[in-house]
Amino acid sequence: FGQVAEGTNVLEVSAETALSPFSHFLVYTASSLVEQSTPGNHLIHDAQALVRNVNYVGMDLDLDELGGIVLWQPPLHTFRVEAYVVYLATSGAGKHRSLIG
Repeated sequence: FGQVAEGTNVLEVSAETALSPFSHFLVYTASSLVEQSTPGNHLIHDAQALVRNVNYVGMDLDLDELGGIVLWQPPLHTFRVEAYVVYLATSGAGKHRSLIG
């Protein structure tokens, strides 16, 4: 999967790397003579956090202008959520999204 030089203890995993069928990261030490026989390992916990029931309550009475509040139900598990980011977009899939604020 990847190899880094001694003195480095970080390997970046590229976004969109397929998880299946793997379940662990294994890290071996290596030299020109031998590779460690028992690796350090980490069980991968891949999580998804989706907000639900997004709603907008408009309070601006001018045509073609927005003003009001956006509200949602948080994900069921928020232990890895650090913030919520809200965009305007031209589709529900996020086409031409623009950060609010």
